[in-house]
Amino acid sequence: MTSKWTDATFWRAGTRVLPKVEGKVRRRSYKPGWRRLSFRVALGAGVFEIGYLATQDLDATVHNTQELWENREQALAGWGAAGSARPAC
Repeated sequence: MTSKWTDATFWRAGTRVLPKVEGKVRRRSYKPGWRRLSFRVALGAGVFEIGYLATQDLDATVHNTQELWENREQALAGWGAAGSARPAC
């Protein structure tokens, strides 16, 4: 089985665009199928995990969400500062 746009298969990465394909081809179309599948499975598992954890204690989730919304400027400022910090090597 090959990719719709490239010569990539499930096990091998693609090296060229297939004939009769017009326009630009995304870079991920060159990746082997197992890598594309593993990304989709991991993404789905992450979304499921977030939903599962958010529904475990609904009162705490609602309280934390309301608290973050009321103090959103501080939360976003703190998140931006933490995201820009780089660990020392």
